[in-house]
Amino acid sequence: MQTGLTEDSRRGARARRHGGLAVTLLAGLLLTACAPSIRPPTFTPREQVPLAGLPTGQAGWPQAQWWKQYRDPQLDRLMQMAQGHATTLDQALARYHSAARQVDSERAKLGPTVGAAMGGGIGYGRNRVDGLPASLGRDSYSNASTSAGGIVGLTARWDLDLWGKQKAAVAQAVGLTRAAEAEQAVTANALQYQIASSYYGWQTQQSRLALSRQSEQLASHLLQLAQSRVNAGIADPRDIDTSTAQLAQLRQASASIDGQARLDRVALAAILGVDPAQLDWLQPRPLPEPDTRLPADARIGLIARRPDIAAARWQIEASSRQIDQARAAFYPDVSLSALGAYLSSDPSFGSGLRLHGPFGGIGPSVTLPIFESGRLKAAFAGSQAALDSAVADYNNTVVQAAHDVAQQVLGMQQQHAEQLQQQARIEAIAHSGRRLDRMFHQGIADQRPLLDNQLQIQQLQDAELQLHGQLLDSQLGLIHALGGGYHATTLPALPAHSNQDAH
Repeated sequence: MQTGLTEDSRRGARARRHGGLAVTLLAGLLLTACAPSIRPPTFTPREQVPLAGLPTGQAGWPQAQWWKQYRDPQLDRLMQMAQGHATTLDQALARYHSAARQVDSERAKLGPTVGAAMGGGIGYGRNRVDGLPASLGRDSYSNASTSAGGIVGLTARWDLDLWGKQKAAVAQAVGLTRAAEAEQAVTANALQYQIASSYYGWQTQQSRLALSRQSEQLASHLLQLAQSRVNAGIADPRDIDTSTAQLAQLRQASASIDGQARLDRVALAAILGVDPAQLDWLQPRPLPEPDTRLPADARIGLIARRPDIAAARWQIEASSRQIDQARAAFYPDVSLSALGAYLSSDPSFGSGLRLHGPFGGIGPSVTLPIFESGRLKAAFAGSQAALDSAVADYNNTVVQAAHDVAQQVLGMQQQHAEQLQQQARIEAIAHSGRRLDRMFHQGIADQRPLLDNQLQIQQLQDAELQLHGQLLDSQLGLIHALGGGYHATTLPALPAHSNQDAH
């Protein structure tokens, strides 16, 4: 009978434990009904770049090393120098590595954890008993006792992540890492454009400086002719003053151009992160002819070709996963916990019970968010707002990309038209110069009109050189606006849109 009662008690205890676990899980499921529905973002993500009204051509997209199309070994060397000295690349790389390590950290939380536990102590007590029976022969009794105990063992815990909260954290970290990777390409693209722009700006100044030196020589020859004519008594002495002022003006222009070239080289050194003296090897070279054509599929392909658009799109992905985390926080956390230990207890007073031996246990653990003072709802609403903000930033980046491309293309059209008119003016004055040259060699005209004509041509050529440099810089700007050779192989799907909030 005693055995039967004991077995019934055990069955009752097991039933109570199973019933308690069932009640706990049922309560958790009821609480999950309070989890809010996911609301689509307020803004509609764009699927392509608006480039209406711009002409298209058959030019291909920039290659990964697009600067090699200019066949300039000096520019190639500058780009190689940037890999080892540019601090902006180091910063972008550090941000990417930091984001990648966060992925490892979040992914590690999906696995179980095992730890060691050790403890021990010594106790001392002094006991006194008063009011003892007279038969014992004394009124009180006192005694001192000591006890010692210790425990050593292992603990283990594994979060089952039934609702995917930790998986969402991993996905968010992956999204941020992909965004950091694309932002690294943004930095590299901007750096490459700055290097090429500064380098060809310096080359433009070098071409202008060489032309200005030639103009100085012509003006010096005109001054010598004026002095000879005045000395011969066939010219007004004021002609010397006029020629002297003209020569001084040209020398001033040469000094200004030379100073600008020096500033361009200092700026280039700063971009590269080197001392300007390390660029003494640069030599003047002819400017390349710019290509003003736009890729035929720029309107659609720009989404995957602009690293800043790719980064903004991955930010949307990370914000979406943040919403998943915030929503999963309304669900109970379920984990498995285990303990295995060895206990030793050796009291010297009281019952005198001594414990020595192993013990352990394993079982589920459920944590329920019952009352959080609105923190969970606030966190969820904040994640929804973050997604709306990420979509708005993405749309703004797409529109800005269209603006960048349009600005460069329209600027190149204007500069190309001005360059054609400038070349027509140069040809017209050069035609007049050829007639003056024939008259001079036939001995029926003075040399001064011919020299003046050549000076005028060189002034127009200087303006044409500046237009050429601006057109080349606009092409570099277009390459930058087209993504600079970047191409995203994978992009996350954009979230669905609805004008009505889910309830």
